[in-house]
Amino acid sequence: MLASCGGGKSKKATNPTTSTTQPGGVTTTAAGGSPPGSATIALPKGSDPTRFGLSATVVITDKDVPMVAYIDHDPNDDKKFDDSTVFAALLDPTTGRMTTPVTVAKGDTDGRGRQLSAAFDSSTKTIGVAWTAAPNQIDAAFSTDGGTTWQRTTVVKDETLSPSGPALAMAGGKATVAFVAEGKGVAVATSPSEGSSATWTVTNVPAPAGGQSLRQVHPGIAASSNGTATITVVADAAAGGVEVDAWTVGAASLVKVMDSNKVQNDSPSVALAGSGSKLVAAATICRSEDDGNCLYSVVSSDGGKTWGDFVKIPNDATDGASFQTEAAASSTAAAVVWSPNSSNGSDQCGRPELSRSPDQHTWTSCLFDKGKTFGVSTDAYGAAFASDGTLYLVFQNASQGEAPALGAGVWLVKQAA
Repeated sequence: MLASCGGGKSKKATNPTTSTTQPGGVTTTAAGGSPPGSATIALPKGSDPTRFGLSATVVITDKDVPMVAYIDHDPNDDKKFDDSTVFAALLDPTTGRMTTPVTVAKGDTDGRGRQLSAAFDSSTKTIGVAWTAAPNQIDAAFSTDGGTTWQRTTVVKDETLSPSGPALAMAGGKATVAFVAEGKGVAVATSPSEGSSATWTVTNVPAPAGGQSLRQVHPGIAASSNGTATITVVADAAAGGVEVDAWTVGAASLVKVMDSNKVQNDSPSVALAGSGSKLVAAATICRSEDDGNCLYSVVSSDGGKTWGDFVKIPNDATDGASFQTEAAASSTAAAVVWSPNSSNGSDQCGRPELSRSPDQHTWTSCLFDKGKTFGVSTDAYGAAFASDGTLYLVFQNASQGEAPALGAGVWLVKQAA
């Protein structure tokens, strides 16, 4: 279904990028009225809060240190995007503050295709970041020194594929990037190494059963310890419905995870997180019996070969479905972060929505900003578990509301197990 890019491989080697600090960037601990256990990368003076902190994500690196990555998009607002900058900062465990952000790379694109994804390979101590670096181009950057310097490579550049919205996984010295491919739905690029000399091979994703098509929806991704990646995708299904399918790279076919039971879905979303052979998929898939929020999860204990029964994740009945869902998982627990695309105003939870499960089956929701104290405005968020079960929630705040609302910028919130 998918053609290989550039004869099946693309390769671009560049010199290592020497990181620089973000001009005007200020990092602070949480001030009065802020969430307990939080730190922020404040909005630089003169920056636009709606363009700073886009695609904010968090990944746990060596020694359980969280790293936050985000985009300062088109800071001079000239619509050229060459000055857009991907930044990364660590949480200093001794001070509780974010370190001064360093430059990962410059350049991004506009529109819904913009996406930033981060991963950490514990076997090589390598951090990776992938993003839509330009129209029809996805790049990745890797750091082997804890996020101080970064080496950049082009994963795929192809006008026919029109790649965007990458999701990165790394393990066993290998890297995999799943991405949205215009006209193809979703494609996957794999590399046997991590660094500027990485060679990428674009692999076909098998067609869904019954001659259906893959939706152009941001995929979920997770990798086993040997580097083999599994992705989750959204596919059209019979009678106008949709389904979530899983595919382990190299397998002969997709595996069905859940479906909408023939109910049409205009904006489904899907996420995947894993720990070892345990995978947790979460999706916004509306079914006829739903009350509006349409959020489900399902677990695989064998690396995606088979999946258990899906369960409903509860939430305010006044909230609508989420345009984007993000998931995190440990060996026993799971979390889902999302933001509803509609509400009648009587909801009790602030943004972003956070749901957690101690056993990956039973869920509790409205775990961040119950009562809507902080007034966060965001469509960029993520979460990650440390080895002790601590959950780190990250989000962009584009609001500049009055106290006690949070200040604009990127926020990292620590939640105990």
